[in-house]
Amino acid sequence: MLPVFAASVFSTYDSPFQTWGRPVAAVATELERRDRTDAAREVAPLRQAEDAHRVDTSDLTLEETVDRVVALVEEARARRDGAR
Repeated sequence: MLPVFAASVFSTYDSPFQTWGRPVAAVATELERRDRTDAAREVAPLRQAEDAHRVDTSDLTLEETVDRVVALVEEARARRDGAR
């Protein structure tokens, strides 16, 4: 049995690695290539679910990202619990 989640989240970002050193840029290039490949594959492509909340983490710290996701989950739980 799979657990029921209160909220679905799809994380996106703009690559911040372009101004960093070459080794980091090479990793960023590989990640971007992987994301393009995953989004274009025929079976189970990487796509945002219809009910997912898009969280762009480009300008967020890890703490800000976690806070944003926790807030989305709390809002979804409140809606769900209010509908009962």
